Amino acid sequence: MSEKVIAVAGIFHETNTFAPGQTGEEAFREEWVCDLEQFVNDYSGTQTTMGGLIDAADKCGVRLSPGLYTAALPSGIVKASVADLLLDAIIESLDVSAHGLVLIMHGAMVSENYDDFEGE
Repeated sequence: MSEKVIAVAGIFHETNTFAPGQTGEEAFREEWVCDLEQFVNDYSGTQTTMGGLIDAADKCGVRLSPGLYTAALPSGIVKASVADLLLDAIIESLDVSAHGLVLIMHGAMVSENYDDFEGE
């Protein structure tokens, strides 16, 4: 029986549409994780969604294949160019041979070009 592989990726941002200014790329670069070693080092043993995912994968004998995970602190609307960069980067980072995908999203991200970023 072949090993089950689950791709994991995410973009996490809570947009405050009333906040002045916009959220740029630098806000997301503060937490920009895109490889297995960094993923495990940063999140293993933590009380986070990612930590729980690592624990569950270990318990179920599933191998995780991390793509891009990035997060920014709550702030204003995300610039259109950054939203497109994030979508392109997450798509390019995914393991297309994986058996499944877990996307970790906040659910409240708004950009200049996507009122419902997660839906996009």
